[in-house]
Parts: sequence; structure tokens; C-alpha cells
Amino acid sequence: MTVAATWAAAKKVFGQRKVRRDRCRQTLMRLNMRSTMLRVLERAASYSNCILRFLRGGMQAVALASLSQSRR
Repeated sequence: MTVAATWAAAKKVFGQRKVRRDRCRQTLMRLNMRSTMLRVLERAASYSNCILRFLRGGMQAVALASLSQSRR
């Protein structure tokens, strides 16, 4: 098969060049979305860890304060 013949076959399969480009763009967008989602999830996880630590610290402080008050 010549280059022209393969190109014609490809055109038949993909419709036009534009469609192929759009498909490429769509897949790229999907990959980007996936990576950004992962990044966001990672960030949220780290934030929640910080918040949990903070809450735990606050709970400990409250518990200590209540204990010291009950001792009086």
C-alpha cells in the first residue's frame, strides 16, 4: 500500500483530519481531568489529615481543660 492509499483508508476510518484531532484532544482532556482529579483528591486528603490532627489536638485540649476544671 502506498502512503496515499493508507491516508485514504485512515480518512475513511476517521472521517476527516479534524475528527481525528478532536479525538486526540478529547483523550488528552480526559487524561488531564484524571490527573487533576487525582491531584485534587491528594490535596483534599492532606487537608483532611491536617484538619483531623487539629481537631484531635483541640479535643485533647478540651479534655485537659475539663479535667483540670473537675479537679478543682
